[in-house]
Amino acid sequence: MYQIIVENGQFEFYEFDSLIPERDNESFKNIQMKNSKMFSLDVVDKSGTLMYSYIRSGEIIPGVLILNGNRTYGKTENGKRNLYKCIPDNRELPAFLVPYDIKLGFSKDVKNKYVVIRFEHWNDKHPRGMILETIGDVNVMDAYYEYKLYCRDIHDSIALFTSKTRELVKLYGDVVNSILQNTKYNIEDRQDVLVYSIDPDGCTDIDDAFSIQPDGDGYKVSIYIANVFVFMEELKLWDQIEYRVSTIYLPDKKRTMLPAVLSENLCSLLEKQTRIAFCMDVYLNSTGQLMSKHEFKNVSIKVHSNFAYEEPKLLANKNYQMMLGLTRKMKSDINNSHDLVEYWMIYMNSKCGEQLALIQNGIFRTATIKENTDNKMSRIIRNWNDVSCKYVVFSNTENISHQLLKADTYVHITSPIRRLVDLLNQTIFIYHMNISEISESASKFVKDWTRKIEYVNKKTKSIRKVQTDCDLMTMCYNNPDIVAAIHPGVVFDQVIDKDGMFKYSIYLHDLRTFGKIRTDLNISNYSDANFKLYYFGDEYDSKRKLKFQII
Repeated sequence: MYQIIVENGQFEFYEFDSLIPERDNESFKNIQMKNSKMFSLDVVDKSGTLMYSYIRSGEIIPGVLILNGNRTYGKTENGKRNLYKCIPDNRELPAFLVPYDIKLGFSKDVKNKYVVIRFEHWNDKHPRGMILETIGDVNVMDAYYEYKLYCRDIHDSIALFTSKTRELVKLYGDVVNSILQNTKYNIEDRQDVLVYSIDPDGCTDIDDAFSIQPDGDGYKVSIYIANVFVFMEELKLWDQIEYRVSTIYLPDKKRTMLPAVLSENLCSLLEKQTRIAFCMDVYLNSTGQLMSKHEFKNVSIKVHSNFAYEEPKLLANKNYQMMLGLTRKMKSDINNSHDLVEYWMIYMNSKCGEQLALIQNGIFRTATIKENTDNKMSRIIRNWNDVSCKYVVFSNTENISHQLLKADTYVHITSPIRRLVDLLNQTIFIYHMNISEISESASKFVKDWTRKIEYVNKKTKSIRKVQTDCDLMTMCYNNPDIVAAIHPGVVFDQVIDKDGMFKYSIYLHDLRTFGKIRTDLNISNYSDANFKLYYFGDEYDSKRKLKFQII
């Protein structure tokens, strides 16, 4: 069995990859691919007979429908509809012909469109497709965002999940009270404690909150995390999360991992509402030293205030001032509310990681660095989800350290509304630390997803890529001067290609964005450099790209 690997849709460069390692592809050297009507990744036997085709099996194909100029390529078999060219985003695929009806209004300037198609047949010179969805015109940014989700295979609907959740919430009536009355969750009442949250202005999916209380000669600091587990468990929703592994934040809107009734209401730690949280208590003396072991439990709270970062009311709040002062004794470079939130989230992720490592369970966030970096550079790089950062299921043979954070064990557990891994770790932690019983459905959910951790890594990387690309494209669209300007930045993660060229990750300080460059220059990691942005598109706007160049 052999798989066809094509470099472009014109079959100018292609090869055969044997699916049986000991065999070679000598018998295929004389096959004329241009006339064979094969797609890249098609599987054939040694005679060249097609055995399997991803495209023919119904794989969706995002692409650009070429309507500008109204050039047609014949008609459908019944003669009723014109055929137009569609250029797939995947350059390994040839152009398709698809039927489409142009609706001419007052404007005769018809724009090309982002579409999603599916293969129909290849009976003629070009493969024929059928449009499944017309996303929008190529000059509309909202359509571009949606198209990029399809291109990276992360356009996953949660419509059924949303419908099911709404139905169950309506059936329950007061689901929060139902959970509070269920003794299996072991929920401690803390609704009289002054709790506050700190988030970006306008945030509605609030994952975390804080409280600080005098305790003898020291303090009791409590970190509260949205308890998504109890809602998934009570409403029996474990089988509803199928593909989306995190909330996706794009310039037009966010695509939530959970239905809005959960992410922006019941699970969100909204002020003046009774909410259920997963809590970590930290007991410290007046100098910020740990006095006793950490305690973890399910609690009910009523958040007093949802603050925005650095807003005047937050800065004047006595509890915030008390917590800021104590946190600075633990880490001297805590300058503002951003630093404070980051410190305590990392702290809780680390401490929960230590506990999960002791019971040899959980999903860990690992990162490796090639050489030492200063604190400022480390902070920049740890916001970069490149290939050196990944999730791994606990194993005695697996390296689970997070070198960027200088942590032997580190998990993601503080954002369960936004990330699937955090929900998995929250569920694992609550069960194995004997905080609550869990159902067989919850146990199956954890087992099924831990087996698919590479899928989670792949999707997480794709989501980060789309978010970065869309943010940068939007900045350039709204401010064309960005393309003409020179941007200071830094290079890191040097890789040498087979042809001797160098590849780097880069960070642009003024744009606060990451990217990749390829150059013949040999530059030391973490060197300062200046960069320019260049916009690349083809005659059809089927590929919009921004590329960086070092100058």
